[in-house]
Amino acid sequence: MPIPLDEFEKLPTDQEREHQKEKEKDKISQFIESLKDPSNILIGCSVFAKAEPRDQTYVLCMNLSLKPDPKSKLYAIESLIREWNKKSFYRFRPKQLNKISPDIQSFLRQEGGRIGSLESKTLGHLDLSDIQLVSEVYWELSEYDSIGQTGASKALHMMIPRLFVMWDDNIATAYHRLHESHKVQEALCYQQFMRTCNEVAAAVLSKTSEEELTTKHPNFKSTGFRKTLAKMLDECNYAEFTLKKEKVKSK
Repeated sequence: MPIPLDEFEKLPTDQEREHQKEKEKDKISQFIESLKDPSNILIGCSVFAKAEPRDQTYVLCMNLSLKPDPKSKLYAIESLIREWNKKSFYRFRPKQLNKISPDIQSFLRQEGGRIGSLESKTLGHLDLSDIQLVSEVYWELSEYDSIGQTGASKALHMMIPRLFVMWDDNIATAYHRLHESHKVQEALCYQQFMRTCNEVAAAVLSKTSEEELTTKHPNFKSTGFRKTLAKMLDECNYAEFTLKKEKVKSK
């Protein structure tokens, strides 16, 4: 059934839609540029810390993952993915929960060498070949049905927390608006995302050290836990693109 003429006339024109799209892209670009100021990183992290109680799970899982035995690290990775993705991913795929650890083990058997080659890399000091490899291992892990794209970013961050930046659907969609020549959350999308994060991190590290920044983080003040710059960027992105969207939905 066609919509009434008066409602049809209120629909935006192609030109108006394109203008709105450009405004949204400019806003995202401005936000990303603002993250190059260390003080804005800390503001975003403070917003995240106040709004997200699940961060306690992250701290517990990270501490567990630092233990030398592989089982602890595997349990930590699975626990983090279960907690953070239970509403958006596993709610629709409950049968995949029992496959998380076996699939991560399978991934590590196949890609352990390439993961090992990345362990010395840190965000802010990556070259193009590093970022290419990062996107490749991300895509390999995301192909497992029990993991998916957002789960892959989280699992890889747990493996190398100073390198991989996590994302969720909202963050991925926002950054994707700046490079829409490919599908959202595919390998090239994460590559572009990591390239942007690396540029931001390099700018931040030209003004302060990761050590100084982490000791000013709210978590360090309350628990003594040291967050990496990669995690702090994730918190800023989450505060900007996920928390704000959730607030709009709740109104």
